[in-house]
Amino acid sequence: MRFIHTCIFSAAIIFVVSGSLFAGTSFNITPNSAILGPFVSYQDIDDVESTYGAFPRAFFNKNSDVLPTGMALVNTLGYPNGKSIIKKFPHFEAGVAAGAGVYKYDRYEDFDSEILENNPVIPGGGANGSIHFGTGIGKRMDITFKFLWVGPFYSYDDTFDESDSNQDLTVRIHDTDIFSIGGKFRYRLVDRKRLVPFVFTFGGISTNLSVDYLKTYVKTSVDFSKTELVDFTVQDPFDPAYSETNNVGLISTVTGEAVLNTNLLSVTPEILVYFDLFYLFSIYTGPSAMFNFGAFNFDIDARGQMVNDAPLTVYSDTLGYNLELVAADQEVSTARLESTNRLQPQRIIPKWTVGLEINLWVLKIQAEVAAVLTSYTDSATAQVGVRVDF
Repeated sequence: MRFIHTCIFSAAIIFVVSGSLFAGTSFNITPNSAILGPFVSYQDIDDVESTYGAFPRAFFNKNSDVLPTGMALVNTLGYPNGKSIIKKFPHFEAGVAAGAGVYKYDRYEDFDSEILENNPVIPGGGANGSIHFGTGIGKRMDITFKFLWVGPFYSYDDTFDESDSNQDLTVRIHDTDIFSIGGKFRYRLVDRKRLVPFVFTFGGISTNLSVDYLKTYVKTSVDFSKTELVDFTVQDPFDPAYSETNNVGLISTVTGEAVLNTNLLSVTPEILVYFDLFYLFSIYTGPSAMFNFGAFNFDIDARGQMVNDAPLTVYSDTLGYNLELVAADQEVSTARLESTNRLQPQRIIPKWTVGLEINLWVLKIQAEVAAVLTSYTDSATAQVGVRVDF
């Protein structure tokens, strides 16, 4: 279940045909002069800003390829078919299918322990499904269309939370929308042939070309808190030439909104070989290559406050004791986190597909898996479906 939550979060992140990766993250601090006054200041505010912004920058830099590629993998899901051809109209097939995909699953092993450290890597992934309908358009050709739109009917609501000793990240998913549409054209190159009567039949070879479009929209709230030791310079008001350095904890709490918007187009040629066993089972397998265009957009706008966990003091020779200039738990500064990221999937993803269809007269039940050939040990898709064939 935790992994599913991670995929939703990843996914839960204007169509672009070409372009380059863009990622920009800034964390800006504005000192509160009304609280600090003229005698207290940060020693190096640039270093503080860099430290607090390190996690979001590292997150996008280290996952810039994985997040959009995981979403692209599921774009072609939605119309499994265990037969090499649909007979010419008025024959048709119709059904439903759903599946999920993951890219670089091995990253999940380090997710819990390193997400808030210097190596915040996560796997990419997503989910997709469809209602599909297909018919033959000739002796050797058929076409199938798929469609899915869940925005008006279902909204995923969940929380992603990770924390360690000095920082915490919480993302609450509020609004979700998925729109998926596509079409697959198939041409049977080699006809089916019965090899062993009632036992084994060669089902044929087909060349296929699918065009799939996927749009996802996820709106979330983001809460990020972090405690970091920071040096303040505190001057003696009675002797400004004298100052002391106070090393105190600075507690930053930032709350805001994150919007993930994915627009992906995939063009996928494939070759599949089909076999029938005892009529009950149809097996198909073969290679394919996804050509991906589009972008995975992730924007964050969050604001917050920074509070000192100890008083800021200086010893005054004039008074003969420590003078407290700023009490503990004061809002010594405000903060703003802004991040705009346009991430792109791998342009070409080669896959190998294996599928099984169980034939119960006109009712067909499918299960299909596909491995990414460039990362076959930890990257794959899986889908199940049911259809009727008349």
